[in-house]
Amino acid sequence: MIDILGGAFRDILFYGQVHAEDVIEMPGGTGYNVFAGLREIGIESVFHCAIGDDWPFENLRHVRGKSGIFVCRNETEILAVYRGVNLDPPVEEIKSKILFSTFECGGSTFEKYARAMKKLRWNGYPRSFPCFRMEKGIRRSLRSFDPQRK
Repeated sequence: MIDILGGAFRDILFYGQVHAEDVIEMPGGTGYNVFAGLREIGIESVFHCAIGDDWPFENLRHVRGKSGIFVCRNETEILAVYRGVNLDPPVEEIKSKILFSTFECGGSTFEKYARAMKKLRWNGYPRSFPCFRMEKGIRRSLRSFDPQRK
């Protein structure tokens, strides 16, 4: 079991030059892609996200507002990113000992979940865990959330 915090976007991909030869719309976002990939290989996971009431794909819990949108051309040129309700997902109960997070939901949401993770107790003991962020393909440690630190 793994908890995943991240964005869910309506990916819109245009292929061709000025006039698109093909347009594909599909669910995406780093958080969603990790959740869908784990689900596909049979790993139980909980996806913490905010999906707008305009989400056209599978039935996930919706909140009021517009879903995030990612638009690119030929899978190389990003044309637009609209984060939408991804910036304010509700904080939910963490179900596992592992929290995978992206910053698609914003740093303040990550901090809320990190604090919730810090409060968890496993086998009667507080849980200390390292938090990381990805930056240009390099993993950099933010800090270790030590339950004893105030």
